[in-house]
Amino acid sequence: MHMSNNLQLLVTGHPRCGSKFSAHYITLLGLQTSHELPPKPKHHGLCSWAYTIKHTKGDKITPRYGYGGDGWRKMYTFENTIVHIRNPFDSFDAIINENQFKWSYNIRCKYIKNKLGKSVTGSELECAILCYLYWYEILLDECEFYFRIEYDLDKLKSYIAEKFIEPNDLTGQTINKVNSKTKIRTITKDSFKSVNSEIMQQLNDFCVKVGYPTYEEHFR
Repeated sequence: MHMSNNLQLLVTGHPRCGSKFSAHYITLLGLQTSHELPPKPKHHGLCSWAYTIKHTKGDKITPRYGYGGDGWRKMYTFENTIVHIRNPFDSFDAIINENQFKWSYNIRCKYIKNKLGKSVTGSELECAILCYLYWYEILLDECEFYFRIEYDLDKLKSYIAEKFIEPNDLTGQTINKVNSKTKIRTITKDSFKSVNSEIMQQLNDFCVKVGYPTYEEHFR
């Protein structure tokens, strides 16, 4: 058994990139995982994108641990950290929407600047791309394991089996891609024609690195 403030697993990623689904799926496997809410005594893990930020005294990144998170998220420590990733081209509509929440956008931009020395600037789409790329640059450099929600559920199951418990057999179950946010599709192939070519190159390089289709392949 774990202590109530020491959880076995932290799952993090960029907002709107599969955190709710990840917590849901890991829970189905048998490792009870909370999503953005205080873990209950039976929980073994927490999924929260704001935990990407490793706060330091005086870093001026507020709200600390995300909106409403400072009162409880700082209480927990974690034995293992993994990262969920979602196809970027399926994420940018939602990320643009997420960036309208200034507290969310600001703490990500400030942490990116503090950690990488890089700035998020440009059009709405360019800012969404850079937030995604820089956030995952930080995460993939620090995590022990990552999984793509579209392709790597077996890989995730094997990780759970190796590190924690014998996972539940989900054969035959329909696993819904849960999402609490309204799905709005406004980004098309043509939307990327106005994106800075250097940003597009960084995006394609990331896709190659983690095994997603590049821009040309995605919209083929």
